[in-house]
Amino acid sequence: MPRSLFDIPGANLYNLSLFFVLAGWFFQRKVEPASELPKKLMLLVSFYLLLSLFAFVRMLLDMDGIYALRDHLNIPYPTTRSVVIDYLLDPIKSIIPGFLIASISLSTQNARLMMYAIFGMGVFLALEVIKVMLPALIGVDDLSTRALRVIDRDVGYHRVATATILSMMASGLFGLIIVLNSKKEKFVALILFLTCTFALALTGGRAGMLGWAAACVFLAIFRYKKVLIVAPFIFALLIPIVPGLQERIFEGFNEETHERSDVNVDLVDNEGRDLYAITSGRAAVWPLVINSISEAPWTGHGMNGMQRAGISLALYDVLGVAKHGFSHPHNMYLESLLNGGILGTVLSLALIGFLGLSCFRVFYTQKTGVVGEVSVALLGMMIAFLVCGLGSGTLYPHLNSATLCCAIGLYISARYRTPKNSQVSAKKLETDQSISDALWLKKVITN
Repeated sequence: MPRSLFDIPGANLYNLSLFFVLAGWFFQRKVEPASELPKKLMLLVSFYLLLSLFAFVRMLLDMDGIYALRDHLNIPYPTTRSVVIDYLLDPIKSIIPGFLIASISLSTQNARLMMYAIFGMGVFLALEVIKVMLPALIGVDDLSTRALRVIDRDVGYHRVATATILSMMASGLFGLIIVLNSKKEKFVALILFLTCTFALALTGGRAGMLGWAAACVFLAIFRYKKVLIVAPFIFALLIPIVPGLQERIFEGFNEETHERSDVNVDLVDNEGRDLYAITSGRAAVWPLVINSISEAPWTGHGMNGMQRAGISLALYDVLGVAKHGFSHPHNMYLESLLNGGILGTVLSLALIGFLGLSCFRVFYTQKTGVVGEVSVALLGMMIAFLVCGLGSGTLYPHLNSATLCCAIGLYISARYRTPKNSQVSAKKLETDQSISDALWLKKVITN
């Protein structure tokens, strides 16, 4: 995504969208005050935010590992101002739109407009990726090499992050195809879904494609089984359309695609598969991360634990070349365990689990209307996000997950927020909802 418009510092699409969301929130709060949210949800959100803040404070008070890495690379130390901006203010900025959306009661029309706006940003990103990847599409440039070189430079996201966002967008749009009633709306959702899927293939992000497949298969199993018959053919069509996609997917599985570098590790197994190439170096990184996790299993090392625990510095000796430096584990769950330990990971996943179960309940009961549409879209996005986390990502607030935060805020607003004047009492509603959820879950388990 363009970092600036008209060469004005800070005038990028994210900041402009944040401004419009803030303006809409300000006027909406005056028009229609919303009811209170369930206490369980508020408690989980509070734990999540406190966990992120605590991890940042731990990093700020102990920067020795980061300084040692900077000394090795002969680059200046980060200033306190840059650390606060990069690790506190930017992450907070990424979740503000979601919180603003969640804090108001939206009408059905406005909720749908908000949902279209969220997916509109995803489609815009997809079109940007397609534009910059055209040379690879016509065979002028290698798919993987070009994606690494130009997506971050021209679009504004790293290839892996771009693949995750597009995977979430495509998965959410697939959910809308399932639940939308109008054939015209289904057709539009299908076109947008194919656009995001095509752009996802152009990134060459294997974790993104895995997340896309997992989310679509999961949703299809419960509500749209006939798609499972044609889905493999749709994916097979991408291979001849996108040059280099097949090589990227099966990279490392044969001798021709083994990693040709001067790394000091040999990860080719007995069957001739190069685990280093298959995992893009992660197979060499994860053992060191797991060993460091075992040193502080319950509370972790705090934010940026990869550098602060000395893993990034040690990897320069293990991998042998500077270009293979790793600043994070490239696995969302290992990063969470490294930074926040078991306690932090459980608290973070508890919030996602609560929202995921709530979305699945609405989806499973085939509820229609805007709540049903938003729930299935968010469910698809969350599944893709969690699966993509196997290759990269973070459970902490991050700009890469800003669209997911907006979708979560929209779901909370549509599912739990109603005008105060139409409520009997927030406490009674929360009790009734808890009883309803418990009975429904018991029924599903019993069946």
